[in-house]
Amino acid sequence: MFLPVLSICIGASIGALSRWGLALWLGAGGFMPWGTLAANLIGGYLVGVAVACFSLMPDIDPVWRLALVTGFLGGLTTR
Repeated sequence: MFLPVLSICIGASIGALSRWGLALWLGAGGFMPWGTLAANLIGGYLVGVAVACFSLMPDIDPVWRLALVTGFLGGLTTR
């Protein structure tokens, strides 16, 4: 029970920091928030890639799925 929650927390922390870094790098202000747009486009694409890869490799531990999709990519795409 503890390991899945921990993997989501670690993944979400890294995802949120990545989103913050994109916002700083591409700029968060102005007419269009380019950092937010980039984070959502990249994250949405990578969710699809990850789900496709995990369906082809069902032997991967579910904790890794939680860490990557729910944690990292969820943190990346959620403001």
